[in-house]
Amino acid sequence: MTDSVTPTAELISRIAPQHADEFWFLGGQPRLSPSRDRLAGFTRGPPGGDHAAP
Repeated sequence: MTDSVTPTAELISRIAPQHADEFWFLGGQPRLSPSRDRLAGFTRGPPGGDHAAP
């Protein structure tokens, strides 16, 4: 397994400010750990951090 949380958070931190009006996460199956890790990274990544998922 790889750590998807940190790389996803770093990527989102760079991209989200360019599209602050609307930024969505379209993930995979929630029972798979890579999907859960990427969602965790997504919610941690935008400026201000720890944003709630819709």
